[in-house]
Amino acid sequence: MLPSITEAIVLRSREFQEADRLVTLFSPDIGKFTGIAKHAKKSVRRFGPLLESPLLLQVHFKEKRNHALFFLEKVALQQGFPGLFQDLKRIATAWYFLEMVDLLTVEKDPSPGIFGLLKTGILSLEKEGSSSILVGAFQYELLKLAGFAPTPDHCLHCHLREHLPRPSKSAIFLARWPELIPSHQKN
Repeated sequence: MLPSITEAIVLRSREFQEADRLVTLFSPDIGKFTGIAKHAKKSVRRFGPLLESPLLLQVHFKEKRNHALFFLEKVALQQGFPGLFQDLKRIATAWYFLEMVDLLTVEKDPSPGIFGLLKTGILSLEKEGSSSILVGAFQYELLKLAGFAPTPDHCLHCHLREHLPRPSKSAIFLARWPELIPSHQKN
């Protein structure tokens, strides 16, 4: 059992027994995984307040064969996203993104695409705030990456069939977000 290191975003964290915490994380090379942080409540040096969502961490862990849980050795903060805490809508949207990733992914299924989407989504929320376009784009891309992409039979904005984009021009990129927007909806 060799120690490993990965970059991961905390999806959720909860108390376990007297002094431990169970932490669900998402990393590009492992996907979603749950780790146990032994004595996390007492070990300020190894974990401190870093086992809460949403944080981007460098996670040192060990994995035992035939064991569902990873053993978290220590974590280091890579990015804290302080801008999310400027207003309730930003942090609520970030938690929504985390919950969607948690619900639409399975344990130990690596997905660099979903990790990149989650990280970019949280960074965009921190810098620009929450918007319906950002949330819609995140939902659509996550569903697509998870294999559940919708195939609309009408315009998602005005509900008319004739405004549905043709396959040759199916998406227009807005900033960093691929979003399905028909040409009549462009500014």
